[in-house]
Amino acid sequence: MNILKNKIFIANLITTFKFICTAYISLSLCIIFDSILTAKYSNILIIFYFLALIPTIIFGTAIYTKLKCSSLHKLISSILFGVLITVAVLISYVLDKYLEAAEFDTNFMLRLSIISFVIHALLYLQLPWTKNDA
Repeated sequence: MNILKNKIFIANLITTFKFICTAYISLSLCIIFDSILTAKYSNILIIFYFLALIPTIIFGTAIYTKLKCSSLHKLISSILFGVLITVAVLISYVLDKYLEAAEFDTNFMLRLSIISFVIHALLYLQLPWTKNDA
């Protein structure tokens, strides 16, 4: 059973990173061109800030795989997925602010939590996308 879960996890991770790499490369090119056109070369660092989300993406893929392989109801799994990914995103935000020695914006954290939960809970209900969904 664990071998099957590991195979599913690796397949999900590969699919996730194919999408992330496609989006990351196109977004990076846009940021680079914008930085060159506006002569604000410090914006190029934004490309590297996105790399800090890789642990959250891997965590999300692992949680998604575990929930899909479990016998929990789809709605409960969706809520759990939304909560766990929101917590992971908030931990990333708190670590970022702690390392920068900046103040925490609680209003932003509240908005981020609500938006992240709704997006991830609904995303869980939509996945996996197949060719037959079109």
